[in-house]
Amino acid sequence: MLKPINGWGGKGIIRVTLDKNRFIVQQNGVPTKSLPTSALGSFIRQVLKNGHHLMQKWIDIRNRSGHVYDIRALVQKNGEDQWQTTGTAVRQAKQGKITSNIKSGGSAHQVSNYLKREFDSEKGNALTSSVAEIAQYIPPFMEKSYHTRLSELRIDLAVDSSGRLWLLEVNIKPGRMIMRQVYGKKAWERSFRIPFQNARHLLKKSAD
Repeated sequence: MLKPINGWGGKGIIRVTLDKNRFIVQQNGVPTKSLPTSALGSFIRQVLKNGHHLMQKWIDIRNRSGHVYDIRALVQKNGEDQWQTTGTAVRQAKQGKITSNIKSGGSAHQVSNYLKREFDSEKGNALTSSVAEIAQYIPPFMEKSYHTRLSELRIDLAVDSSGRLWLLEVNIKPGRMIMRQVYGKKAWERSFRIPFQNARHLLKKSAD
């Protein structure tokens, strides 16, 4: 997987897989290409002319129906300056898409029910608990590692076809569309207010 450093909404992400002696190149909204092994180097160099990219191992995160899906957690500091998980949701891609972005036609689902349907109740519950634990662990770890104060984070996780949980990405500019689709309008609106509540708390604390 090649991901643009400054990309958003799944735009520009490319999947490259080897099929016998040819490379299959897939990108949302672009016809699939089949390249001989000798042509891959020049193709990658052409891609990199558009900016820096991350390269990640492709993980089979398709569900039983063949749809790509991942799990997004929105974590925020509340009015007491404590990290909280405001919401989590499964993002499922449209059939044939290589990314699960809502803006490109994906849909959002409740995590526990989705994972129990994909695996079983015991495995689904265990994965849901692991998602919650990771969502609580990562924010303070990030602050400590980067020696900085953060207010909110987007944490993207994925479960592969064997049931293993992966960390895909952590982003300091989280989207909130999952909050509206899974939790409703009021929860979505509240997710915008929480950072301001945290800022008010910090301002009051500095004035004391």
